[in-house]
Amino acid sequence: MEIPFKGRFILLGSLGVYLPNKDVEKRLAELHVDIFGDFNFAESYVLIEGRLRDSHLVGIPLTGGFAFVLDWGSNPQFLLSVGGYHPRYKKPARFPEIPRLTAQIKKGDDIRLTCQFYHAITSNSYQIGLTAEVVVVKGNAKALGFLGFNALLQFDPFYFEADIRISVSVTYRGRSFFGVDMEFLLSGPEPWRAQGYAKIKVLFFSLKVKFNISWGGEQKVAPAVIKTDELLEKLQLQLTQSSSWTSKLPEQYTKAESLRGIEEPDQKDLIAMHPSGYLELRQNLVPLNKTIAKLGNSFVDSETSYEIIHYTFGNGQPIESSAQKSLLGYFSRGQFENLADDEKLSTPDFDLMAAGIKVAPDQVYDLPTDFRSTPNDFEDIDLENQSDPPAGTTFNWQGKRAMNLAGGRQPVRFNRPEEVFGIG
Repeated sequence: MEIPFKGRFILLGSLGVYLPNKDVEKRLAELHVDIFGDFNFAESYVLIEGRLRDSHLVGIPLTGGFAFVLDWGSNPQFLLSVGGYHPRYKKPARFPEIPRLTAQIKKGDDIRLTCQFYHAITSNSYQIGLTAEVVVVKGNAKALGFLGFNALLQFDPFYFEADIRISVSVTYRGRSFFGVDMEFLLSGPEPWRAQGYAKIKVLFFSLKVKFNISWGGEQKVAPAVIKTDELLEKLQLQLTQSSSWTSKLPEQYTKAESLRGIEEPDQKDLIAMHPSGYLELRQNLVPLNKTIAKLGNSFVDSETSYEIIHYTFGNGQPIESSAQKSLLGYFSRGQFENLADDEKLSTPDFDLMAAGIKVAPDQVYDLPTDFRSTPNDFEDIDLENQSDPPAGTTFNWQGKRAMNLAGGRQPVRFNRPEEVFGIG
């Protein structure tokens, strides 16, 4: 932690897990995680990283890492990942490099099996992947087998797309004698679709076949749907909440007064506005002036958009809002648009979009007449001079620098220091 505190502190630590317990000599599992945490409130982000070391599960060595990132600054981002990202994911600069979660099994120098895993959650995507590679060596001969996939998932309704690769090869003294390689994109369910190629090689002969096949019926589970009227009601409700409104003062305005806070319980939802100020209306349900195709996992029954056309102050005439610049807020595109898988991997977590408007009267309006007056009398207290004041002396602590024209001066009483402060 920086002293004096500047809004940032660093966390360094290590976590150990032992199964069944630490006292057992041969443990089923032993995990050691070194943790680094960067809590930077000055720059509006939290970053937590972890790395495995000296870890094993039933004797199988484990390596890898995880990361959690939350950025609420000028470029909001969110990440929770174990083992890294989808290969096509465009990682933001603040996201760290994360090694795959890896387990390796060996039997002498002849057989080796390596498995790697990852899964990641961002604002726009859920990513998961697994690879398994086996190598068998016997003299000058070597056999290799590989199976791996990288997938993007959707849960409501369930849908996935996965890049899959399967390969087997046999070599002797570095020369290929036999090999089978298959790569394809599998999506589903209902309908299932596989698109890719298969290749086979035997000695000097090779054959490559492309395919694009589909099977199964359409989705039987209807996706969740939200009606435009229901979405409009949600938006109207948020616009009426006091948390969506903020009172502001004009730029370069220097105020010499302050507004009293609203303390009455039944008026907590009211917004105190300065007579020279204005209001800002900003909501975070949906972006304005933009086509909305979905809300989270629910699809809108008919694509729509919302716009604040005008507003009124009191009993005045409607004021057009089209000439004003929209107030911006951060929204995740994947929550409102039907993004293709490539877009889910390349689109920023959050984008600035229209979230509200500035609400101000178009002319000066009359102030209410029911003013409440407060007495402004003042009193002189002399802590030093215990004698009567000389004639014509005011004992005004402001001297000639200021005059309280509205207040009436109280007579000087020399016993006040003891009454007020407990001193004589």
